[in-house]
Amino acid sequence: MQRFAGTLIKITLIMAIVMNFAVAALFFIIGQFVVGIIMLVLAALTAWAYWSWRFRIPFAKVVLKTVTSITKKYPATLGVGVIGLVVQIAFIVWWLFTLSGVYLLGNNQVLSNGAVYALTVYCVFFFYWTSQVVGNAVHITVSGVFATYYFLGTADANGNVNVPVTNPTSASAKRALTTGLGPNCYGSLLIAIIQTLKFIVNSARNNDGNDNVAIQIILCCIACILSLFQDLLEYFNKYAFAQVAIYGKDYCTAAKDTWELAKSRGIDAVINDNLIGNVLGMGCLMIGVITGAIALAYMKISPSVPNEWPNYLVVGLIGFFVGIVEFSVLSGVIDSGVTTTFVCLAEDPQALLNTKPELFNKVREVYPQVLLSF
Repeated sequence: MQRFAGTLIKITLIMAIVMNFAVAALFFIIGQFVVGIIMLVLAALTAWAYWSWRFRIPFAKVVLKTVTSITKKYPATLGVGVIGLVVQIAFIVWWLFTLSGVYLLGNNQVLSNGAVYALTVYCVFFFYWTSQVVGNAVHITVSGVFATYYFLGTADANGNVNVPVTNPTSASAKRALTTGLGPNCYGSLLIAIIQTLKFIVNSARNNDGNDNVAIQIILCCIACILSLFQDLLEYFNKYAFAQVAIYGKDYCTAAKDTWELAKSRGIDAVINDNLIGNVLGMGCLMIGVITGAIALAYMKISPSVPNEWPNYLVVGLIGFFVGIVEFSVLSGVIDSGVTTTFVCLAEDPQALLNTKPELFNKVREVYPQVLLSF
């Protein structure tokens, strides 16, 4: 990824366009014309975006190469992602047992239906909040490592960057779990509230006794609005938590500064995230396909597995999802690094000039606008 960053960005963009056109053609073939038209419009928009953003690819290439090189230098960041994944899985298992207990009490008539619903909503809220906190703790930790590299790493005459911190990952994790925990919980709480409201609305939509078309339309609109707010806030929080990791700000201050950054560099950030995010998304899909194929190949040559198509389907899907989960650790680290690097460049380009002038000149050459103070 580091060596072929620019090529990967271009190839994955072309693949996205081709896949959208292929899906649109498939829907037209099976007679789903409305969906086909939507996919056709989406494919056209993707092609237009590629044409419009082609001048931003060199900057995204530099950022992606820089972030992957830092990840290679500090593989412990991947370990942080793995730990976060393990904690999430353990929490999900524990949460499922808890929720099962609630429904068991309801089935045994120990709790009324209202109490079961209230406890279910509470469990859902607790699940969303905890999941957000764990994921954001990983993001803040990884962002702290990249910020340490950006501000403290000094390039020597040979271009090698030396960071005067023995274990930046450990130090960053300590900050994320102490001073960064409060802002993390606050920002995560906002998203958890929206997600819980979505759960309540969707529960009302799926209620068997709710056959009123007008109410269903209203609930559908509310769910769409909540989803929009959730997506916007999650994207906003990604940059706000980078501010927390870099400068140790409280959430409100980080949110205010992120808003100022969004007003001056919001479009740049979105384009950069989309270009690099497309690489990560396609990479995730390809790794899933490869691991699924390996699982199927192993099943084919293994004499202990019955040669039946349901077995192939299950094993292939398991291999596919295992590959996606594995790659998601790497993509999460890179995504955090891209966000942090962009924030650092936008807010303090002078630090890059002072510590890594060669990299500064590369960035200034491909995209000088990002180095202008706002």
